[in-house]
Amino acid sequence: MIKRILIRAIISYSLLQPLLSQAQETMIYKEDNVHYRRGMELFQHNKFGSAEEEFNQAIIEIKNNGETNDHLFLINAYYYQALCSKNLARPDAEKLFFDLVDHFEKSPVTRLSYFHLGDIYFEKKKYDKAIASYKQADKDDLNPVQKTEYAFQLGFSYFYKKDFDKAQPLFGEVMNLEGKYYYPANYYYGYISYKKGDYAQALKSFKVVEKSSLYEPIVPYYIANIKYHQKKYDEVIEYASALADKKVQYTLEMQQLIGKSYFQKKQYDKALPYLTAYMSGTNKINKSDLYQIAYCQYEVKNYNEAINSFKELNVVKDSLGQNSMYLLANSYLKTNQKNEARLAFEEASKLPFDPFVKEQATFQFAKLSYDLNYHDVTVKSLQNFISEYPNSKYTDEAKEYLSLELLATQDFKDALEVLRSITDKNLQIRKAYQKVSYSYATELYNLKEYENAL
Repeated sequence: MIKRILIRAIISYSLLQPLLSQAQETMIYKEDNVHYRRGMELFQHNKFGSAEEEFNQAIIEIKNNGETNDHLFLINAYYYQALCSKNLARPDAEKLFFDLVDHFEKSPVTRLSYFHLGDIYFEKKKYDKAIASYKQADKDDLNPVQKTEYAFQLGFSYFYKKDFDKAQPLFGEVMNLEGKYYYPANYYYGYISYKKGDYAQALKSFKVVEKSSLYEPIVPYYIANIKYHQKKYDEVIEYASALADKKVQYTLEMQQLIGKSYFQKKQYDKALPYLTAYMSGTNKINKSDLYQIAYCQYEVKNYNEAINSFKELNVVKDSLGQNSMYLLANSYLKTNQKNEARLAFEEASKLPFDPFVKEQATFQFAKLSYDLNYHDVTVKSLQNFISEYPNSKYTDEAKEYLSLELLATQDFKDALEVLRSITDKNLQIRKAYQKVSYSYATELYNLKEYENAL
């Protein structure tokens, strides 16, 4: 530990100091090291091209004199040579840093080289290589400015790779430090919190970022979205509506959020214009968005428009598709298109996702089959309904239709059995029961089954 501290002290001094004191008699003032001294002076004044030339000459000098005595200065000369090349954005900087770490022992200087290699790869958007290089650096070797840069750029590299768990704490190290990374770190920290569902923290970060001219147009959408996820629908409407005349991004998405908020409040007439505007302006509409528009059209009695919208969802094989088929069928009924309604109810009845919708659709399909005189289908579908839903509120009504259908086909025996099974016989069923009983008795009489006929 003592050795490490001493080495760091020596190298830090030679790295960071221009070494201009005339009072000390050290080897730096040997004539052999004059190029190193000039290189440091030029480097301190940001004259990287001229400094690089001096460090090149210093390397030649030290090698010619034998590097044993000047080993640390040789390492430093190589380091500053590479650093000048990096600051000049020259393509050989990467190789120079690699040569340094390959040819010399591990030290604070070589670890700093990995930090600079990370910077080079970061600038080139080679984030995998940036991560690998930064991980070989030692944060203890970095000054405060470099530590901030290290945390943000390593964090962003992980962010780009969608490794949010590693990225977020690195942004957290920077987000409270005033400087060039203050707003970006808060933005990315807030975004990760948003994606993880930590809306309280996300909102806190976005409120900070809202003050930045760079992010001011972006964050309102996320703030409105967070309020929506928090079910603060009135706040969404008020907040997003107030931004209508301002230059913000995601304006279409903001209109959609207003529409979705009205939808959740069951104010379908107010929701429809916003949802329609979103659909008209985007190519990214999904089945859920389309369903909401179709449902609004249905609720405001725009049945023809609702039909066109629901028809686009007839290939969706999930609960959304099942509900869409059921509402499509109802829309057909509202426009007196009974056969189309019957077919749509049949499609909805085949899907198992929503038991309530399945029961409703199964009964409506059977009922419409009866109304439209699909005799064989009617008998089968009504029998299936009665068997599958013996305790449904529609069961007695289904039995009534079944008995009438059997009566029409002169199947008096089965019709009578169905009518007898109905527990709550209204006047219409009692009339049918009387008619079927008489017809079946007549049939038995003609067969000379007098006792049964009686």
